[in-house]
Amino acid sequence: MDRIIDRIQKLLALSSSDEEHEAATAAKMVQDLLAKHNLTMRDLNKAQLEKETEIVDKSVINKSRMPGWYTELLVSLASAFDCKVIVGTGYRSTSLRLVGTERDTTVAQLMFEYLCEVIDRLAKKHAYGRGRTYVASFRRGMVSRLSDRIVVNSKQKQPETSPETEERTEGLILLKKDKLTRYLASLSTNGSYTNHLGGIGHASGYHSGKTAADSVNLSDQVKGGRAAGYLT
Repeated sequence: MDRIIDRIQKLLALSSSDEEHEAATAAKMVQDLLAKHNLTMRDLNKAQLEKETEIVDKSVINKSRMPGWYTELLVSLASAFDCKVIVGTGYRSTSLRLVGTERDTTVAQLMFEYLCEVIDRLAKKHAYGRGRTYVASFRRGMVSRLSDRIVVNSKQKQPETSPETEERTEGLILLKKDKLTRYLASLSTNGSYTNHLGGIGHASGYHSGKTAADSVNLSDQVKGGRAAGYLT
């Protein structure tokens, strides 16, 4: 049945073609297939929701010595993009995994990779040569400020949509949350994370990092950068 539904959904896309004959033919085939298999548009919408909310468990990074700021940054991104982080500890290694939908985990991972590059680049530019404590505090200051900005961005008001779109979005969010909760329960975890980084270390380095974080463009990276294809 999944193959039939996939075929109908592809035909639905063709039914919106600018080519009048192609669109009409596709629309007729949609109706024929719906009748033949006793399906309705509600069935198609439900199948699409199920597909969009399928939960994946994705490995992000594995290191013998995991910097604490990596975890802090990924947890902030996961929260903003409706995912959870699983911290795994093994023999001489620590791993970070993202759990959520394919779309959400992909965006969170791409943003994580981008921001790690930016943090390292700015740390080399503004903090190197001032001691290891200063550098570490600079990175943590950047993560702290970026995390605050990520939370604010995720809560910004979305554009107004039709009641039908709002209803579908609400249904998707609830189904996604339910599936994520059940998946985490199967792992005997809720995906929560406790900050173990302690104090800020070098105060000047920490605050310099927070200042540097204000220069990082988050919106363009999501809308026009590596993650753009997953947000359309």
